[in-house]
Amino acid sequence: MTPGDLRTRLYVSSNSAYWLGVAGSQARPAFQNPLDLLLQHQDETGRFYGFLHSTWIAGSVLFMAGDRYSDAASKGLQLLMDRPLFEWADSEISWALGSLSRAGQARGHPCVGQSLADLLRRRRPDASWVCEDREALTVGASIETLKVLKLYGLLPS
Repeated sequence: MTPGDLRTRLYVSSNSAYWLGVAGSQARPAFQNPLDLLLQHQDETGRFYGFLHSTWIAGSVLFMAGDRYSDAASKGLQLLMDRPLFEWADSEISWALGSLSRAGQARGHPCVGQSLADLLRRRRPDASWVCEDREALTVGASIETLKVLKLYGLLPS
């Protein structure tokens, strides 16, 4: 990420708004202000400009923003569904599912259900999951995956 780069701005804006949304601060200007920026940079396929991560984070923000934004959010989710799961690292699936879960996307949604099933199948014999960045971060990626499985009720409380 490079300061001043639009990809970075969209990622940071969506991520900041996302955490404000998780905290229940959707009415705050800091949550509302990035919404138009995000929509301006969503293409016809549903992808938000820049990093793929920005698509699931921005989509989650738009789901949190309410009905007015649900079509754009659903379009982004459809784009993610259309990307074959074999192209995703385990940690990417976990991150996307965690974001979508906190934005109210239920286990019954086809994208969520398929992704959860695939994530469970990917568990390695040592009960870990692969991190997109590097092997040294496997423990953190595995902990995040366990948190996501708990969010979706697939692990005991």
